[in-house]
Amino acid sequence: MPKRPPARIYHQDKASSASALFQTRTKRRIRREVYRLIRRERPTQALKYISAKGQDRRLKAAETDFLKSLIARSYYIEGKIASSLKLAQEATRSRTLVPMSDWHAGLAAWRLGKSELATEHFARLANTTTISARLRARASYWTARGLRKAGKISEAEPYFKTAAESGPYFYALLGMQQVIGQMQIDWQKATRRDATIFATHPVLRRAEALRAASQNELAELELLYLQERLSEPEARAMLAYAEENAYPAVQLAVAQRLGLQIKE
Repeated sequence: MPKRPPARIYHQDKASSASALFQTRTKRRIRREVYRLIRRERPTQALKYISAKGQDRRLKAAETDFLKSLIARSYYIEGKIASSLKLAQEATRSRTLVPMSDWHAGLAAWRLGKSELATEHFARLANTTTISARLRARASYWTARGLRKAGKISEAEPYFKTAAESGPYFYALLGMQQVIGQMQIDWQKATRRDATIFATHPVLRRAEALRAASQNELAELELLYLQERLSEPEARAMLAYAEENAYPAVQLAVAQRLGLQIKE
């Protein structure tokens, strides 16, 4: 039986800013319980909790959708992609206050091979005027990838440019890579022990199987989500792996997280 990977480390576990939501003590208590359950890898239990009789009456529609978006992300991380897509799409009814619902729906749709649907969600998010520059960079980059995959090269270029010009963010670096070409990263090789720890992750085996099936973008998505849950030694091992196996997006994500220098 394969060794169980270390507990999840959630570096980006917010579904949206939620600044206008959860204004009462009762609502914040419900939100805390959902956070607790998903950190313990129990998205289905979290969904049952917010769906229980009476809970809906305590929450606004947008608050329920905020929590659904959060649970959708947890489903994605746990590998339940269809459940993630279904829940994220339900949450998009409140996309104005819960913009990350389109992000999670887009990633899940992409993972399921529904690139046209994914691009629709990414484009909706990229064209939202109220989101942060960081989120716009993410959405613009993936919109561009979807358009390029559909053969719409000229339509993709403005989105790559928007991502590249969004600021000092990971997806801005990816956009810049598309606009100006390859970049180099100053990185430190992992120790043999760190590499062994990283190699035990089931996600790595899943990514390798996807690449063997010529599903390179899906393999890279698996690794991008994995890097959010790794300790620093494991992240350094992943950086070495990504460099040796030509995963540029993963290299950039881990390098940014570790504070390493990126050169054009």
